Amino acid sequence: MKNNRTVVKSSSMVFEMFNGGDTKKQAEKKVWSIPVGIVVNAMTASNAIGTTAISREALGAPLRLAIDAKTNEVKFTDKGEPRIVVAKEINDAVKAMRENFIARLVTETNSVITNPETADLYKAEAAACVKAGKPIIASDAILKKNAIAKRDAELVKAAIEHANATVKDDSGKKSEPASKPASEPARELSPVA
Repeated sequence: MKNNRTVVKSSSMVFEMFNGGDTKKQAEKKVWSIPVGIVVNAMTASNAIGTTAISREALGAPLRLAIDAKTNEVKFTDKGEPRIVVAKEINDAVKAMRENFIARLVTETNSVITNPETADLYKAEAAACVKAGKPIIASDAILKKNAIAKRDAELVKAAIEHANATVKDDSGKKSEPASKPASEPARELSPVA
């Protein structure tokens, strides 16, 4: 247990060195939706027992400045800050882990679906899940319809209020609210040939 704490502490030190102790940046940076600190700790542990051989450079400096390959210049965010990326070796390793995990899920699912002993259990469970989800889907549909209608009514109300707002003329006096615009004359539609 003591070694695990050391790994966590050393990874925290890496983040602090790179981000100047900005814990918000540490918490925000993720690779494939996994916090970088968790990935670095897992890979460090995996290296320690010989399961993987992720470079110490990648684990020691998991966050890097993004460099434009053509100009060799530092890239900046829309906010004007230097862009920070996860080291390519770590990103690639997590991508491989994720792909392996997905392949394992697909394999295990298929083994349950195609096994004569469990196929009927799967079908029954799937049917029960669909049945349990129907009231939620119906409720969400009603909530969505009502929310859109409410939003649209608020937009129409705001547009009418804006159109009826009083405006000051050149003398500084308030004028009457704008009247309804004259409607366009009716147009005759010609049949489409």
